[in-house]
Amino acid sequence: MDRRTFLKALAALGVSLPMPLDLLAASDQELDSAWRQARDLWELFEVGEGGVLSFANYENLDRADAYCLPWGAQLSVEEIGDCPPLQWKVSALYLEDLEAREWDEGEDRVVDSRSPYEIAESDWPAWFRSLQGLRRDEVIAELNAWLRDEPDWGWEEDYLPDRATGQGAAFEYFSEAESEVRKALRIRVIEGDRPGSNYIAAELHMCVEEANAIAVENGWTILFVREGAA
Repeated sequence: MDRRTFLKALAALGVSLPMPLDLLAASDQELDSAWRQARDLWELFEVGEGGVLSFANYENLDRADAYCLPWGAQLSVEEIGDCPPLQWKVSALYLEDLEAREWDEGEDRVVDSRSPYEIAESDWPAWFRSLQGLRRDEVIAELNAWLRDEPDWGWEEDYLPDRATGQGAAFEYFSEAESEVRKALRIRVIEGDRPGSNYIAAELHMCVEEANAIAVENGWTILFVREGAA
């Protein structure tokens, strides 16, 4: 849900907020200002199939935020080692150097019984610490580009924190909410719906209208909209 749609959903629910009178004609600057105020005051959740909740105003995290990592120039070997997907990236960059060296007749060949892949996988810390000059600048630029991108869910899902997705962030939010809130709104927090499952979710088990009425009545800054209906 984009910012304009998010604000329209709040207005439709009767929430009083300082926002442009005509949302369709509002400038991007006006929308940004209203969106920041709305985000600070209310939590809006989309209700999907089976009552699964997701933050409606959630913006996907880039890798730097998802993994809580500094930018490339400040990265330490320890931080890289603690984040397997980042370690894979650094190892791949080292592997590029090793393979380039094999084809460069001007370079002294390193005698090693291991394959370049095995060397890169085990020796990347020493390589990373030794980077200097232009090659260091190139590697830092590559790492910054990687950190700015969103995670690759096909490869990184098992390593990402729950809050990296709107559904995961909703799960964290209601896991930490007061039990009376979950009970009144009939919200179930699920961590693994069967043995071996990595499914996590907060699920709403009442109609959206009733849940909103209860939230407003209790003064909770929580609102719900049906997925795709805002």
